[in-house]
Amino acid sequence: MNKYIIIGILVVVLIAGGGIYWFMQNQNSAGNALPYGATTTAQSPAPVIPVTPPPASAINHSPVPATNPAPTPTPPPAPLPMPATHAVTIQNFSFNPASITIKKGDTVVWTNKDPMGHTVTGNNGGPASQTISTNGTYSFTFNDVGTFGYHCSIHPSMKGTVVVTE
Repeated sequence: MNKYIIIGILVVVLIAGGGIYWFMQNQNSAGNALPYGATTTAQSPAPVIPVTPPPASAINHSPVPATNPAPTPTPPPAPLPMPATHAVTIQNFSFNPASITIKKGDTVVWTNKDPMGHTVTGNNGGPASQTISTNGTYSFTFNDVGTFGYHCSIHPSMKGTVVVTE
């Protein structure tokens, strides 16, 4: 910054600070200020005027209605359901159940009960297992809503469907 700008800012700050200091010093005595050349004279205290309270029957004891009632708190949202796990058995060259409906975020676990290997292969994306041996499992979590067809890539006549809802 230019040194003249810094000096200018410093001068403004000093003047403002001095004005605030002067104001604070004279604030308490402002009510007692006299015009130039005037002198003070002793004054007698102001007279005391007695005040009589109203009779008790004149006092309104009814509650004052609230002008701004407290807001009703909003309850927290219901917790989201926990994801579930669903089972599909591979047996006798078929998926059982052949069609299953689940919720978004749920997992399907396929268990091979046949004496030979099978796969779970999505028709258009989705599950894509390696060969599942006897008593082996494969799981897949469905995070998208839709209908997902799948088949066994070793035995293409084996077909199944997973329907995913919200």
